[in-house]
Amino acid sequence: MTSESSFERGDARQNAILIEAEARYGIAALFLYVRPSDRKIVVMGLQDAMTICGPHIAAEDPSTLWRLLDKWHAMAQTVERDHGERFEAAKKLGKQVLDAST
Repeated sequence: MTSESSFERGDARQNAILIEAEARYGIAALFLYVRPSDRKIVVMGLQDAMTICGPHIAAEDPSTLWRLLDKWHAMAQTVERDHGERFEAAKKLGKQVLDAST
């Protein structure tokens, strides 16, 4: 019997989260969070967020994870609707963060 490494389990968990998130929010869903280091808002898709911090996301308690993702998705929708320019700036910052991490 082959034992699965923690990385493989984390990768499977990340994939399961992505599948559930797609069903829950849609494939093109965006999420907004406030970056703790400088309090700037960052917007990106969950797939991009997984690229940057997938193991951290996958390790989160499921009830906490979905509560946070629900909140971050709702915030992205609100900012996009009410503050279009700020939303676009936050998407650009999200792309910069992603580019810097890859």
